[in-house]
Amino acid sequence: MKQIFAIFALTAMCVTQSFAMSDDEATLVVSEGFASGQSANAIVESLLEQGLSLERISPLSVNDELGPYQIELAKAAICASRDTQEAERVGNAALALSPEQVLYDEIEGAVETYETTGCLAFADNLLPPPSYSPSNTGSQGGVTPPGSPAN
Repeated sequence: MKQIFAIFALTAMCVTQSFAMSDDEATLVVSEGFASGQSANAIVESLLEQGLSLERISPLSVNDELGPYQIELAKAAICASRDTQEAERVGNAALALSPEQVLYDEIEGAVETYETTGCLAFADNLLPPPSYSPSNTGSQGGVTPPGSPAN
């Protein structure tokens, strides 16, 4: 049984790797997307559909070939995060490769914005907030008006 599982895992890993897009291919998709007028959000969504993780998309934003689109792509990848922890990981993936202070400041600012207000572009991807049950739902009680007999 262990051998069958090992063969299955190895096969699944090989199939996944064969469908994985290289960074050069992803950069080409990004460049062509911006050239054809797509928004950064649409490009990130397309890359996600093609199997890239946000942590792989975010570092593409520091590619010099993107020029003025670098910051847009980084912000869109951060905004596509499902929660604050993922937004921080996505931002850090780009920050680790960011050679320019301006780009660094913009990416760090996008993570801070996500942490304080979130992003509306990908709001449907966000994890729901935890629900809190009220501690007291009693409906018996109230205030006795002055001069009334107490219960």
